[in-house]
Amino acid sequence: MSLRYRSGEFIIHPKHHLIESDGQQTQVRSKVFMLMLLLLEHRDEVLSKEFLLATIWDDVEVDEQVLFQSIREIRILFSDYIVIKTHPRKGYRWIADIEVLPEIKATSISETTRPNKKLTLAWFITAIIVVVLIFSLAYWFIAHSKQNQFKGSVVVLPVKSSIVDGDHGWLYLGAMDQVISQLASDQNVAVMPTDYVLEIMKRAALPRDYTNEQIKRVFEVSGAKIVVESEFSGAVQEYRLAYKFYFEDHVKRGVIFSNSTASALTELAQKITTYTGQPLKALQQHANLDFNNELLARALDLSNQNNFAGASQLLSSLTALEPSNMLAHRLLAQTYILQQQFDLAEQIILTAIEKPVANNSPELARLYFNLASIQALRGNFTLAQSTFMKVDVLAQKNNDWLFRAYTAQQMSAIQQRLKNYQSAQSFLDLALSYHKVIQCPVGQSQTWLQMAKLSLDQGNTLQANQYLTQAEQLINQRQLEGLAMETSEFRGKLNKIQILDNI
Repeated sequence: MSLRYRSGEFIIHPKHHLIESDGQQTQVRSKVFMLMLLLLEHRDEVLSKEFLLATIWDDVEVDEQVLFQSIREIRILFSDYIVIKTHPRKGYRWIADIEVLPEIKATSISETTRPNKKLTLAWFITAIIVVVLIFSLAYWFIAHSKQNQFKGSVVVLPVKSSIVDGDHGWLYLGAMDQVISQLASDQNVAVMPTDYVLEIMKRAALPRDYTNEQIKRVFEVSGAKIVVESEFSGAVQEYRLAYKFYFEDHVKRGVIFSNSTASALTELAQKITTYTGQPLKALQQHANLDFNNELLARALDLSNQNNFAGASQLLSSLTALEPSNMLAHRLLAQTYILQQQFDLAEQIILTAIEKPVANNSPELARLYFNLASIQALRGNFTLAQSTFMKVDVLAQKNNDWLFRAYTAQQMSAIQQRLKNYQSAQSFLDLALSYHKVIQCPVGQSQTWLQMAKLSLDQGNTLQANQYLTQAEQLINQRQLEGLAMETSEFRGKLNKIQILDNI
């Protein structure tokens, strides 16, 4: 019989060096577990840093940074449950409640009574009934699961890191991109691409060091069904990836231990698919994966700060180092488009789509989307429409609902410019249906607003007012401040026209 401790919803197993919570067991590194036991066994006592270092790391010479890291790991293990308090310049104190739980002693065979032969037939009949019931429940569960499979979008947030060195700065965005790259969208699941996640964060006003409370805004802005938060800790060859899967009404937590960041991220992607049921794609391996990811992360960071010139320099270096990286080519083209350097952007796109690797990349549709956008901006609507149609075929093949919606919106804008109003409305109806598949409130609001403008262009103020009201209701409900100003301006314009019509 071995000793166990309970603290909140967590059960601590000293014999096995693990923590149990919500049916999941997490193995803890030896020194970290020893430190945790020392603190909880001296509950409400302030233990000095010197005492902790001398007691736990008596066999090796370390500095205070190791202690700081270990304390942080313990806090991550217990998630939102506060167990340790820091006393500046004094040390640390375990403050959470502790209850001793002895394991249940197994009953020996000798202590059990012999079965009564008279009960054999009754036992047999009962067993048959139980077996039938189990199979019936299993059949119902399988059928029920198929009817209620996951549908919606997944948002993987940037990966935090508490690893103290200069070699893991790329993890924040680069690790996020690795996870997203391994998750394939299908007809039920839409995985938000890396750059769109950054747009979601911007709309949600989510800071780099976001908190649990702030993640609620991601649900409001994105309409996601699952939001993934994760954080690396540990050291080289001893990585620990703590994760939380946020659903609308509950949270699932876990920890992954691995000797490499790549394998930890692949395991994280696999765990996501256990809830979504989507296929998992193989992560392409590159010789200088860490270095290239750091370039990508820095470029995305600069682009998010509207420093497109700086981002294009880094992305240009990345495409030279990694010619088969279609994401880098696409992002580089976008930075040139945003700088109105259309010739350079077109050259990047045409070079990228000719590469053999492009045929199997989901980025191919997005590269063509940027090419079509350039053609439309130049006023070549016939060519742009042809290219957008190609985008839709490719996006449909990859179940890329987001870019199917974007494409339909762009096609509508072209039809509106050409005064083909009925066709323009049909494309917007399609766009709205695609945005509803992934339950994207931003996309739906933008489409309602685009419908209102299309109606006003035809002189139908009543219809414009109805569409605008739909947009306003969704924007207010989800607190989409970025779109509130645009709708407010259009509302003012529409009201003036309606007043003039009534004079």
